[in-house]
Amino acid sequence: MRRIISKGQLFLLIVCAAILIYGYMQIAAVPVYLQYMMPSPSVQTENEEKPNQNLVSYAERLQEAAEEWSGFVRHYSMDGIVQQATLTGEGAVQARLTALGPDGQVLKSLIPRFGRLMYPEELKDGEKVILIDENLALQLFRVAEAVEHTVFIGEDAYRVIGVIRHGRKVGDTVDYCAYIPLSSVTASRLQMDALCVTADPIPGTGASVAVQSTLNNLFPGGTFIDLQKERMGAWLWLRVLLFLLGMACMVRAAMYLKNATVLFVRRYRMRLRDRYAWQLTGWMIWHVLLLALGFAACAAAFVYLMNLILAPVYIFPEWIPAILVEWDDIQSAFWKVWKNFAVMKEYRSPELMRLRFFTILMNGFSSLAGVLLFMAFGRIRSSMETVRLSLHAMKALGCSETFVRTERVVEMEELGYIQMNGEWPAQGKRLPKQVQMLRILSPERVLCAVPASRKTGSFVLEVTDPLIQDNNLRLEVVCDGEKNTIREVNQDWDIQMSVSTLARVLYGSQSLQAFLDSQTGCEMHMRNEAMDGFFSGHLHPGMESV
Repeated sequence: MRRIISKGQLFLLIVCAAILIYGYMQIAAVPVYLQYMMPSPSVQTENEEKPNQNLVSYAERLQEAAEEWSGFVRHYSMDGIVQQATLTGEGAVQARLTALGPDGQVLKSLIPRFGRLMYPEELKDGEKVILIDENLALQLFRVAEAVEHTVFIGEDAYRVIGVIRHGRKVGDTVDYCAYIPLSSVTASRLQMDALCVTADPIPGTGASVAVQSTLNNLFPGGTFIDLQKERMGAWLWLRVLLFLLGMACMVRAAMYLKNATVLFVRRYRMRLRDRYAWQLTGWMIWHVLLLALGFAACAAAFVYLMNLILAPVYIFPEWIPAILVEWDDIQSAFWKVWKNFAVMKEYRSPELMRLRFFTILMNGFSSLAGVLLFMAFGRIRSSMETVRLSLHAMKALGCSETFVRTERVVEMEELGYIQMNGEWPAQGKRLPKQVQMLRILSPERVLCAVPASRKTGSFVLEVTDPLIQDNNLRLEVVCDGEKNTIREVNQDWDIQMSVSTLARVLYGSQSLQAFLDSQTGCEMHMRNEAMDGFFSGHLHPGMESV
């Protein structure tokens, strides 16, 4: 058989899997917060004592409105953002400056490397303290442990109380970051680029709708960001890919269990002919338990996969029209969803930009992985069809057997081949690590080559072959002690065998009784001496075939 997937495609699949795993981990690291980005009020130059007094007004209005969120939100904070602020120490560096609200540190999950974080009193009273990251400390002061140094933001001096860990991520426009209390900006002339209200929602409470409605009415003109929806959107194509792969594997497993159940029933019926039912109880319970566990695992996998593919429906209910088949409702749902993407001006947080980048990454590599897997599946189907046509052609040429040398024993067994034991004459030199396998192409011709049996009688043999339709036939075998007569009949069968099972019986060394006790792939309605005599004349593989 030809290679199902090339080394290059296998390498691309491994790369896709590695990138998808990396992207999944990066997306999972983004917290599922609710964010509302809005323009910051302008500095009041005429107010010399508190130029940023409007920030206090915004914070008070938010605090009053947020009293309704007590059952929806754990923590919330309004933070100010300066995209590129000039921080001065022993040198001047551009950094992203975040002015934290009262719960800002809780939502940011800052990790101190040296020093400490801000006290709640410092955040509330507007102390001139600052947190900087390690790289910024090195750029400003040439030392990482820069606690108690002074950083100037414009004309305002801030005391470094802590150095935090920070690594630049996708979505960050500058290499460095710093944090100060929002209340410390009230008396300064520092103009914020934007304000960001961040809320940590309680799952299952409908917090997204409540927070969005409140903030849109309170501060119109901003951008509402639901990071849970953005995360789900970033994973969506990967979910579809995993769903399709999972369903294919589950269906394959279910088919295997179905075949295993049929074979188990056949073997049980065969064993009942020479044993009592109570003697098979332990054997039967063990196999029934294994089959039950297998079917239960398939059912659990099906439930999990359905939940996996239906989960986005609960996160994006606006995607679903009121009436699925009504064109007006479909059109209305489309324009309602599209309205959020068609705004002329949008504010974006670093988390949103990070998720959008990984959305493109996940969609692209999920699609590539899907194409590669589809090509592999197509090759499997094409290979199977090629083998089918080849077997039909050899049968039409009059071949009764076909031999192959291969390392893919399992794949060839699925095509009806059996593995030959021991050394026997073959064309060409025997290659290392390869197994010689045999397949019957014409059961009727092979059966005619079986030596005559001393035991007389007749029986009807049904042969099944899923690849060669002409091999699905019923043959009457008549043994008169001198010769065997084989002819096709149209009557009920006494024994049924697949073409691979027939090959094992004819070319093996076991008796029919021993084979029935240890093998599968056959079923019997009636047994007589003619069967034992006929199948005792084992064949030696002939080389008249290709």
